[in-house]
Amino acid sequence: MTLKKTLYTSLAATGMAVSAFFAGPAVAQDGGADTGEDLAATADVSEVELDAFVAAVGAVMSIEQTYAARLADAEGDQAQQQQLMEEARAEMMTAVNETPDIDVDRYVEIIELAQNDPELRADLTDRMEN
Repeated sequence: MTLKKTLYTSLAATGMAVSAFFAGPAVAQDGGADTGEDLAATADVSEVELDAFVAAVGAVMSIEQTYAARLADAEGDQAQQQQLMEEARAEMMTAVNETPDIDVDRYVEIIELAQNDPELRADLTDRMEN
């Protein structure tokens, strides 16, 4: 799978999972203590990027909600559902890319960092709630 396709797939999956990710506390998958690499990763995400990420998540979640209803209406029609999923993915990517100070690549990178960094995840959650 190419990097670009991986990013697109990740973005689509992110759109569908982002609300669950931030809805409650997540457990670090490695179960280990914070490493210097984890702390460096947090430091590599600027305040501007964090704010941009939160704005992009809001746009992605809005698109997700819109398309969830449309997908439910198309239940049983796989071709229609596939078309709607492709439209949603394209709209999500456009929304992220149109958000100032962030692009799809960085958006996906921040999600990956937050999955392994409880401090970054908590910071993002706080920003989303405020």
